[in-house]
Amino acid sequence: MKVLVTGKNGKLVSYFRQYAAANRPESSFDFVSLRTDEWKTLELASYDALIHCAGITSAPDNDYESFYRANVELTERLFEEYVRQQGRYFIYLSSMAVYDGIGWGFGDKGRIGADTPPCPGSPYGRSKLEAEHAVRAFGRTGTKTAFVRAPSIVGAGIEAYFDRYIRCADIPLLPIPWVHTEAKRSFVYVDTLIDFLCELVPTGREGVFFPQNLPALSVSEMMLEVARAKGKKKKTSRALGVLLPGPVQKRFFSQICYEEALSADEVFSRIPSREAIARVIKGTQSP
Repeated sequence: MKVLVTGKNGKLVSYFRQYAAANRPESSFDFVSLRTDEWKTLELASYDALIHCAGITSAPDNDYESFYRANVELTERLFEEYVRQQGRYFIYLSSMAVYDGIGWGFGDKGRIGADTPPCPGSPYGRSKLEAEHAVRAFGRTGTKTAFVRAPSIVGAGIEAYFDRYIRCADIPLLPIPWVHTEAKRSFVYVDTLIDFLCELVPTGREGVFFPQNLPALSVSEMMLEVARAKGKKKKTSRALGVLLPGPVQKRFFSQICYEEALSADEVFSRIPSREAIARVIKGTQSP
């Protein structure tokens, strides 16, 4: 299989390049930046698939126009050219942020199921959803499309998702507040995401996909796994959890997750979530 991946200067794609070279010898990967016109000189139809990872996740003052130019306009222009050249399979790396306006909470609140409509609450989430709409607006083109709505992508040097949990683990004698363990948070380990993207290519499957490492864990459970990976013997405390003010519980321990049924692909269980956390933390340790 011959695959083109956009966003070659980003952290994720830099890792993709290294990982694919070591673990996916059956496929040939090329990487291109969209910051120049280099991509316009490529024979896009010569690739079995195009995985579009390029884009931005932050902008000065959270300016929507910056998100729009990078995430929507570029996606539309790339897809238009891909269709013109009769490309076969376009995979768009979207984001769980298309749901970030649903409100995090407890119980059913913050849980995303098959019937949950996208409801972006941030400029970034809005731009990712509009990019999806821009691709769909082309209608029937003969080009297959897939949208991969990734939650927080974790991996050494890629996402600082676990930073606050690491700081808590480093505080002597501080127990882990055991609170709302039924409230889960979705994340996807970078190796898992790349494996999924690579295995998606030969299938040509269309639709929306929801990657996450399984089983889904609560914040308290993730904090405990971070401490274990750092070799810290931490106790858990339900009493401390109860004593935390409501706003603190809601801010730091509330739920935002995909229902596990949405992530039924075998690859999402191949590296269990607890093992994924251990790999991330050990990758951040000093030599």
